[in-house]
Amino acid sequence: MKKALGIIAASLIVVTGLMQSPDARAQGVMSIAALVNDEAISVFDLQTRIELTILSSGLPRNREIRQRLASQVLRELIKERLQLQEAKRLGIKVKDSSVNNALKDIAKNNPAAQGDILGFLKAQGIDGQTMFDQTKAQIAWYSIINREARRKIKISKEEIDTELAHVEANKKKPQRLISEIFFAVDDSANEREIRSLADRLTQQLKSGVDFSRLASQFSQSPTAAAGGDLGWLSNGQLDPKIETALSRMKAGEISAPIRTLTGYYIVHLRGQRSAGSEEADRVKLKLHQVMLDVPKQATREIRDSIMAKGRSIAGKATSCSDMDAIGKKVGSPLSGSLGTVAAGKLPPALRGMVEKLPINQASTPVMTPNGVMVLMVCSREAGTKVSDAAKRARIKRKLEGGRRELIARQLMRDLQRSAIIDIRL
Repeated sequence: MKKALGIIAASLIVVTGLMQSPDARAQGVMSIAALVNDEAISVFDLQTRIELTILSSGLPRNREIRQRLASQVLRELIKERLQLQEAKRLGIKVKDSSVNNALKDIAKNNPAAQGDILGFLKAQGIDGQTMFDQTKAQIAWYSIINREARRKIKISKEEIDTELAHVEANKKKPQRLISEIFFAVDDSANEREIRSLADRLTQQLKSGVDFSRLASQFSQSPTAAAGGDLGWLSNGQLDPKIETALSRMKAGEISAPIRTLTGYYIVHLRGQRSAGSEEADRVKLKLHQVMLDVPKQATREIRDSIMAKGRSIAGKATSCSDMDAIGKKVGSPLSGSLGTVAAGKLPPALRGMVEKLPINQASTPVMTPNGVMVLMVCSREAGTKVSDAAKRARIKRKLEGGRRELIARQLMRDLQRSAIIDIRL
C-alpha cells in the first residue's frame, strides 16, 4: 500500500494531461488508474470524481485545483473500492433502491438539483454514476461498521455517569461553537500531500468558500455528515494543540491546519458563549426597548442629562405599551419591540440585566454605543428542562459515535495493509 500510494503523485502528471486532451473521455474509459485487488479504477472514474468533488465543495474548476485534488480523490476511490469488496466478502448487499432513496435525500438538500441530483450532475457535464457509486460505498461501509459496532460496543452505566458528571461540570465554563475538517495521516509518506491539500482548502475557506460544504466533502471525521459541526464545547474537550489554536482565535475565524498525533485539523470558531448560557437558551424573553440618542461629541453634562432622562422613563413605564408609547415620543428608530429572544443569545451584560428582571418592570438605563437604552421584559417562557433520561441517551450516542469512529479507522487501516494495490497511469 505504501509503495502504491507513494507513486500517486508522479502519476498525476498523466492524469492532468488527459484532463486537457479532447479525447480525455475515450482514453479515460479505457485507461486504468489503479487496480485494487485486481478490480480496476479507470482514469475516467478519477476524472469524473474530481469534477464531482469540485462541484460539491464549491471550489474553482481550474487545472490547479484538479491537480491538487487528484491524489486525495484517488485515495478515496481506493478506500471506496476496499469498502465494497469487504461488504461483498461479508455478504452485505446494497440494493439500487437504497442508493436511489439516498440520492433523493441528497437532492432535497440541494435546491439547485430540483429533486433530481443525477440529472443536475448531467447538466453540469458530470457522469452521475460517480455519485451513485460513492453513495453505494457509503451505505455499504455504514452497514459494515454497524455490524462491528453491535458486536463490540457496550457502553456501561458507569461510563455514562462519568461523562454526565463531566458535562454538568462544564456548564459552569465558557463554551465555543466549533466546526472541524479532519485529514487522517495514516502513512508518513503521504503527509506532504495531505498538508498541501489542507493548506489549499484553508485558503479557499478564508476566501469565503462555505466551511460545511468542504467538511462534508473532505473531512474524514464522522462530523462530516453534519458539515463538520462539533457543537458547543468547553475548554479541555479537544486535543491540546487545537485548544491552543482556538485560544488565539476570535469568533468567525478559521485556523491554519493543526497537526495532531492522528492527522491535520482545520477548525472554525463559529461562536462563543459565557458560562450558564446553555440553560439560559431555554428561557425565551419577549423584550421591548427605548433608545435615547446621544450625540457623538456630547459633553459629560449632556450624557449625564440623557442618563437622567432614561432613569425617569424607567420610573414611569409600567408596561410594554407604555414603553411603546414612550419610544414613539422619543423618536429613535431603535426604540420598539425586540421580539422573542433566547436569554443565552444575549450579550452577558444584557443577559444579566433582564434574566431576573420582573415582567413589566423597566431596567435601569445603560449607556451603549447606540445611546442610552432602557429594556423591559414583556413575557418570559422558561421552556422545558432536559430530563436526566434524555441527557443520558445523548451521552450514550456520543460515546457510541466515538467508538464507531475508532472501529472504522482500525478496519480501514487493516483493509489497506492487506490489499494489493497497483497504480497504472
